[in-house]
Amino acid sequence: MFELFYEPYYNFTSQFLQDNKITVFISKSCEPVGFIKDLISFTDSLVDFRFKIVKKSKNAEITFSEQQVVYGNPDYLGVAIPNYDRWNLVIKKSAGVYKQWAYAHELGHALGMEHPFDAEDGDVWNYSTTDDTLMSYEYRPSYNWFYRQADIDTITGIWNY
Repeated sequence: MFELFYEPYYNFTSQFLQDNKITVFISKSCEPVGFIKDLISFTDSLVDFRFKIVKKSKNAEITFSEQQVVYGNPDYLGVAIPNYDRWNLVIKKSAGVYKQWAYAHELGHALGMEHPFDAEDGDVWNYSTTDDTLMSYEYRPSYNWFYRQADIDTITGIWNY
């Protein structure tokens, strides 16, 4: 499933893995915190490195936070912003039933995944529906807000050596 792989995102994240872990900060503005921790734990079970939750954002390589308006656009549900030394994953406070999807989707970007319709790197999703991945804007709510099989295949293909 390397149609979902985006090398610049991967390269940005891989710089953090010299100690075989990625540190994560969850802001007090985030809810539900339990879902984010479960998402991190599930993702941790898929990869050859470890996630470690830290208490201060300055010690984190990935930060989760929520804002009323994301990146200046009231239509955005979330955004993953790579800065020089960390990913900032920002989710819209009022994202409603899509908030959990937005958390998982933006973490997908931090793990090196792109939208299935992005052809910038020469690949594009080959299926008639893109409901097969949480990286799609057409992802439908379900009982499982974690990754679909295409996402798991991509994450394990990228991060398991």
